[in-house]
Amino acid sequence: MRYADLALYTEHIKAIVEQEMRLMTGVVLVDTGNPGKAARILARLAGHGVAADDIRLILITHGHVDHFGSAAELRERTAAPVAVHVSDAEAVRQGINQPSFIRWETFR
Repeated sequence: MRYADLALYTEHIKAIVEQEMRLMTGVVLVDTGNPGKAARILARLAGHGVAADDIRLILITHGHVDHFGSAAELRERTAAPVAVHVSDAEAVRQGINQPSFIRWETFR
């Protein structure tokens, strides 16, 4: 992947998120913490007046398990779609941690 491709993907995700936010009323949940935290996240949100069905989008910032670990369970419990960068999508699907480094030569 070249740097230009990365910029295009980033703009595509930004456009999708902005479109979803314009079309909805509700909450965008950014990142979901480690696996097994869905109930705790929903309880904390409820404490702030946010019900599970208020969540309209789950946005994952990157492919580390501490950011997407509870995404699948929260998607099931809220029916909200999950948005993630294409480079991290497979890690999120498989529930595996992405490497903590990026091979920058890939973007040349």
